[in-house]
Amino acid sequence: MNVKFIVGILALAGIGACIYYFICRRKPKESAPQNQKTDYLPKVVVSSSEKAADTIDDAKEKLAEEKRDAAMSIQKRHEEVAKEMKESLNHIIDDTPVGETENTETLNEMMDDLDKLMD
Repeated sequence: MNVKFIVGILALAGIGACIYYFICRRKPKESAPQNQKTDYLPKVVVSSSEKAADTIDDAKEKLAEEKRDAAMSIQKRHEEVAKEMKESLNHIIDDTPVGETENTETLNEMMDDLDKLMD
């Protein structure tokens, strides 16, 4: 095949792609399909402004309650963490011995082995 023939075919393909792009771009964009499901949206039916005001007030009360619950939960966790940190710091400062655990014997053996190596 001739190189000019191949370049000509590629040029025609490029021009065709550009024309197709511009034609598709000029078409008016369609809005969302009418049969699209919107089940994820809450169904709220309000017939009067009084009901709307009641709904808004209920939502505000629920939001305030959720904020209080979240604040109380955070405060409780912070108090528990502060208690644990205080106990840990007391152990560090007082150098009180920690209770026996399942790894204490292994730790003592390792420390003895290290002492032997250092000598």
